[in-house]
Amino acid sequence: MPRFAALPTLALLLSTTAAHADVTPEQVWDSWQDWMTAYNGDITIGSERRDGDTLNVENIAMLMEIPDGEVSAITQSLAFTDNGDGTVSVTMAPDYTIKMNADPADAEAFDMTMRMVQEGMTMLVSGTPEKMTYALTADSYGLVVDEVLAEGIKQPLMLEVMTTDVTGTYETTAGETMDVSYVLNAANTLVNMNFEDPEASETAAFSSTVQGLSMTGTSVLPEGGLSDNPALMMSAGLMGDAGYTFDSSASTFSFEGNGDTLSGTGTSEGGNLAVAMTEDGIGYKGTTRGLNMNVQTGDLPFPLSFAMAEYGFDFLMPMSKSEEPQDFGLALNLSDFTMADALWNMFDPGTILPRDPATVSFDIDGKANWFFDLMDPEQAAALESAETPGEIHALDLNNLLVELAGAKLTGDGAFEFDNSDTTTFDGLPRPEGTVNLKLEGGNGLIDKLISMGLLPEDQAMGARMMLGLFATPTGEDELTSKIEVTEDGQVLANGQRLR
Repeated sequence: MPRFAALPTLALLLSTTAAHADVTPEQVWDSWQDWMTAYNGDITIGSERRDGDTLNVENIAMLMEIPDGEVSAITQSLAFTDNGDGTVSVTMAPDYTIKMNADPADAEAFDMTMRMVQEGMTMLVSGTPEKMTYALTADSYGLVVDEVLAEGIKQPLMLEVMTTDVTGTYETTAGETMDVSYVLNAANTLVNMNFEDPEASETAAFSSTVQGLSMTGTSVLPEGGLSDNPALMMSAGLMGDAGYTFDSSASTFSFEGNGDTLSGTGTSEGGNLAVAMTEDGIGYKGTTRGLNMNVQTGDLPFPLSFAMAEYGFDFLMPMSKSEEPQDFGLALNLSDFTMADALWNMFDPGTILPRDPATVSFDIDGKANWFFDLMDPEQAAALESAETPGEIHALDLNNLLVELAGAKLTGDGAFEFDNSDTTTFDGLPRPEGTVNLKLEGGNGLIDKLISMGLLPEDQAMGARMMLGLFATPTGEDELTSKIEVTEDGQVLANGQRLR
């Protein structure tokens, strides 16, 4: 059959599916209750009644247990309206209260009362009872902390987080697992925090504005919902990821106390953050671009100004017990760091050191495995006293770059580890591999530090002797070094045996 002959049949199937892809107010409300109980929630409902096309639910309270405490939420009303086209509109009270009570064993008990507030929110639900899609808009949506108690004593804290011009969608799927995914966008996000303690004569304030915030995320909740053992949940299929991007930010902060003062401003030109959790491990990755900071203290007559083209990090660590090696990694990037001349002049008034932008970056990854499940509280506690918590199998230095005050260090390398041999290197698994390093401008930097009086001559001589031992000249003020660890445990520097 020609491929285009199937198009009318496909269109008919899609239209038939759409005709039956309807949800009712009761089905949407049932889905909400399923999700509440899946997160260890216990629900009480004042009343439910159907008024024409609308299901009205009033005085809803949910109590959820958390480690070392509980969280409760109370809202006055929910309304689920059948629109007659297979979709349901949901309206909520303009605010609802959330209370958190916690009494951790290693910290003081605290109670927090906060409100979720919204204006102009619309929520349109479509899809099927098994898979619902929510389309959201709101003029504003946010959180206000009304009261914080520490050991029963009220704390002088005010905190407000508010987003404006909110749009987005989220999708829930019920089956063997309970899945949710979302995309939320806010034109502006405002954060205001104030703390004032008259007895201690301390005040602190923080204010921030974020433009163009976009948040995304997915999660998979295994059958049976949450439990007190994250390790078992992760092995049963718990996983998720979340992240955000933003276009720009600006913030101000201040502190006064004990005669000291500190204030400042900061801006950035955007950034992102991503977090992922699976049975294999937890990963964090983030970047901030165009960072600028200005800080004023009572001890200095001039502000301290810093700037950075980019700040980024990437972290991955396995969390589960495993006999097979798992991936891990750590990367950091501080790119084109600069500071104001006033700060340079404090230790280099003669402008001896080059004031070029500085960069520090490295990227390390490898293979390792734990003998414990870090998400299991009992096994995590046992990890502290374990003689050997796990094994490392490989470590790679993908790149190293340090540029500072006219000197530049670069490097890369790779090592493998024999965990059956812990005698060659006194209790450590025996490594085998090579690291390559290159230093440019090192002797010039030492000369400048001597002329500034920051580095004594005898220490400078020792530093040069160490460079001569480990490195080989390859150009004008250029040194290279190849450090090798051989299979039989020898350590070589540029072919010369050190061990």
